[in-house]
Amino acid sequence: MIPMSTVVSTGEHSGFLQVSTVVSTGKPRLDPHDPAGVDTLLSEEELAVRQTVRDFCADKIMPHVAAWYEDGELPGARELARELGKIGLLGMHLTGYGCAGMSAVDYGLACLELEAADSGLRSLVSVQGSLAMFAIWRWGSAGHKEAWLPRMATGEGDRLLRADRAGRRLRPRGDADLRAA
Repeated sequence: MIPMSTVVSTGEHSGFLQVSTVVSTGKPRLDPHDPAGVDTLLSEEELAVRQTVRDFCADKIMPHVAAWYEDGELPGARELARELGKIGLLGMHLTGYGCAGMSAVDYGLACLELEAADSGLRSLVSVQGSLAMFAIWRWGSAGHKEAWLPRMATGEGDRLLRADRAGRRLRPRGDADLRAA
């Protein structure tokens, strides 16, 4: 937190207050970028994860998000999924099989930054990692894990799960059959 300061005047000059001394009152001033002081609780690694995702969003998402919204489509979704995979966001909280094995705090910070840029892409990362990949990671056979998780972690897999808007059912999309793995 930034210390709050009180301005002490030494007189007037041309109708304006002259400032000569700043005396600290010892009270912290609210930081508008971190009003709860959470940053002081984060490790350097956690701050680096957050900054990496924030920079990614500023570079790859924010310049395009308004047009995606207006057009009602996300061109290059597959390439964007690959880029999310390159920085380790897909299945980032899982270990092994090409997954980053990051902490729950890292995952939360990454999702916070993605959500600030575009809630749909945060949903893509959450559904891919926490629903699709976790189910395979937790309950899949060794063959399923080896066949699917490395490709899903990099965004290279030929399937992504999507919610059917009418029935809210989740079903795999792509050329290969998951049961074949």
